[in-house]
Amino acid sequence: MLDEPVDIFEENIKIERIIDCKRPLKHAKRSYRDIFDSIFSKYGDLYEKQIVFGAKTNYKFLVKWQGLFYEESTFEDEFIVLKYKDILRKFLQLKMFEETIGKF
Repeated sequence: MLDEPVDIFEENIKIERIIDCKRPLKHAKRSYRDIFDSIFSKYGDLYEKQIVFGAKTNYKFLVKWQGLFYEESTFEDEFIVLKYKDILRKFLQLKMFEETIGKF
């Protein structure tokens, strides 16, 4: 008998990349710069502790999973995506760049 539950999902499937983001209605006009700053600021750990899985105020990210086709991509709660900070940082930096280019 196991002492701790095993997270089979975490062991077998990992995020390859983030494709898109759905903002909650409350934050519909928030820029990617603001999203990035709130997650990766010096208070980022505090931000992460406030995230509740499945909350209506969470961002949803379209995720491409390793070993699966793009057709099998799914929208995942930010609670899950925050475990992959390097991939999330790369996605948000790309989106911030796109926002900057779009202003010219």
